[in-house]
Amino acid sequence: MPDDSSATAYPIVIAEWQRNSREIIRIALDQYKGRDIVDARAWWRNEDGNWRPGRNGLTLSLKHLPSLAEGLGDAVRRARQLGIIEGVEYRPKDRTAAERQRRYRQRRNGGVTA
Repeated sequence: MPDDSSATAYPIVIAEWQRNSREIIRIALDQYKGRDIVDARAWWRNEDGNWRPGRNGLTLSLKHLPSLAEGLGDAVRRARQLGIIEGVEYRPKDRTAAERQRRYRQRRNGGVTA
């Protein structure tokens, strides 16, 4: 794998969603002490309105990402079999920047679009 980390701006936010009225969950690719990592973490908003990382989260070396993804996929399939997430719908990946912006605004405005 080529090392182009000098040209990459970290963190690279892969996904984020509202956890509750005060927090979001963010999944990102990042670097820590020169090592590539994947970080899934709860973030909270400070007094200035900026998002700050919380203590709750999981940080793993990037080499564990395929196993993590496989395990999460297995968990989703099992939860569906058990009927405990039947109401959860699949959200396909946004294909354009405009779609990402629209979804971001929906999350930020609590589902209301302008």
